[in-house]
Amino acid sequence: MAVAARAIAGQAIAGPAIASADTLALALNSGSSTLKFGLFARAKGDTRVLHAQTISGSESSQRLAQLDEQLHAQWTKLEHQPELILHRVVHGGPTLREH
Repeated sequence: MAVAARAIAGQAIAGPAIASADTLALALNSGSSTLKFGLFARAKGDTRVLHAQTISGSESSQRLAQLDEQLHAQWTKLEHQPELILHRVVHGGPTLREH
């Protein structure tokens, strides 16, 4: 299982971006072989990416376990919890009834 993590623009997850944030959000994107997540802070109309990560692996249970571990590591750095949790949903449109 591969894990790729990056802090955008070298920002620490705790600090001025968090202290002045109006809203914190967690975004999730679960695909067939990867699980991506990002933590975002919005303050005064400006949105900043605090942390983004991709977890790769063949077993969804392994990806979920890794996500749980990584989210716990990030949660302990936050001064408050995200107000929004978002998940990307892809569907076949209004006419799709079966797979």
